[in-house]
Amino acid sequence: MDKIKILVTGATGFIGRAFLKRLDQNIFDVYALSNEALPESALGGLKNFYLQDISRRFRLNQTFDFVFHLAAYNVTHVGEQSPDVYEKINVQGTRHILESAEIRNFVFMSTAKVYKPEGIPITEASPLSPDTDYAESKLRAEELCGKHFQGNRLTILRSVNIVGPGQEPKAVIPVFFGRAMKNLPLTVFVPRELVLQLLDIEDLLNVFEQILKKEGVPGIFNVSSKDHLTVEDVAREIVKLCGSESKIDFTSHDLAVFSPIVSEKISTMLGWAPQITIRKSLKNYWQSVQS
Repeated sequence: MDKIKILVTGATGFIGRAFLKRLDQNIFDVYALSNEALPESALGGLKNFYLQDISRRFRLNQTFDFVFHLAAYNVTHVGEQSPDVYEKINVQGTRHILESAEIRNFVFMSTAKVYKPEGIPITEASPLSPDTDYAESKLRAEELCGKHFQGNRLTILRSVNIVGPGQEPKAVIPVFFGRAMKNLPLTVFVPRELVLQLLDIEDLLNVFEQILKKEGVPGIFNVSSKDHLTVEDVAREIVKLCGSESKIDFTSHDLAVFSPIVSEKISTMLGWAPQITIRKSLKNYWQSVQS
């Protein structure tokens, strides 16, 4: 029997690297694509690697059973905001991936930020109202995917923020840890009561594995944990883990609206449930930094 052929875009990113480590190359024929070279130490025997800028048209001349499109441009408060780059990479880059090969099943990593927070639980049927260039670009890319596949063989995952070891130092958790380890102040630009829903990388990878086992699960799915903490609790937990003397400064006095992302649909479809709490994720990250 032929191996299932899988292409992972964004292979050098946080999620892509973790997914490639999880994929068993004895079971799957794994291909990886990134605009950055993958270090030999990270290849793990991977032979099929495409060095490709997805903002330009290209052709792979392959047929893939699954494409996990994880490549994206995103910054938080670290890095330059550029609407043009969101368009080139997140929207046109998705178009170029779709046109690059024959694809039997497509898994698109979107974001729960496409929804409008209204203080009530958010399901897949909730109103869409992206309020950032990043979220807008993800929603436009979703629409491209929908037109290309006409609803068949397409899985769209609207995920909350993913956390875990190996995360780039532009996301809130690595930034907080980096400053706490140096006893520097943790400046928080959002309300201290803002509730965070975070999903551990291992729980997300379990979703990917279940999709492969089911040989594809078409539809739009929220992906989140029921666990949540305020941003103040997260900051204090990090300071405590680091044994830090960092002060926590809150610059915003706005009201915080919590709209929990509900992922019952994908839990029912896949029999999946997140296993790792936010506090456990923070401990795992701290242990990875120490080692």
